[in-house]
Amino acid sequence: MLVPKGVEEALFKRVVDGWIFSAPNPWTFGRRHSYLVNDAQKAELGMRVRRGRYFRIVALIPMFGLPLAAFLVAPSLLRAPSITTWVVFALFVVVASIAMNLCDYLPLRRLLVGLPRTTERIGLVEMHGRQAQAMSVKALATIALIELLACLAVVAQWLTSVRGNPITLVSAAIFGLLGILFLRMLFVRLRTPQSAG
Repeated sequence: MLVPKGVEEALFKRVVDGWIFSAPNPWTFGRRHSYLVNDAQKAELGMRVRRGRYFRIVALIPMFGLPLAAFLVAPSLLRAPSITTWVVFALFVVVASIAMNLCDYLPLRRLLVGLPRTTERIGLVEMHGRQAQAMSVKALATIALIELLACLAVVAQWLTSVRGNPITLVSAAIFGLLGILFLRMLFVRLRTPQSAG
């Protein structure tokens, strides 16, 4: 499966009255909204969260084509990075962030109407810990390996190019940080195998 089992568990936290659900902010950049849900609502929301992850994959495929097309039309942007190159890169990051957030939010929108809001939050570190406990060791190891290999491939390309491109280094840093994040999640999962599921 393209979306490993358990990724949705990061957004839920068990409390006395049910579950806290940390929903994406419809405005992308801002604090996430939290809702109090019961078991049935959790199951439905979890299914929609997984659907949103698939939408992310579908949305990102053409999105990676946009900067590639821009650099094919104007290869000088890569050969001699300028302010224009950084603006194109920054726009891509912003548009990709908004697109991924909309992929997460839109499948949930109807289910969130009428749900009681709560002031309790799920922190980012706690989300990653919960996701690590819910995902399998194999899925975490595979994702970490892919990210780290991508980082090494980009670094190797940067080292062998005649003129080092700073955008290539930024890409390597992103892949490297994602690889480290999933390695950390893998270590959390290995330390607490009994908490999975």
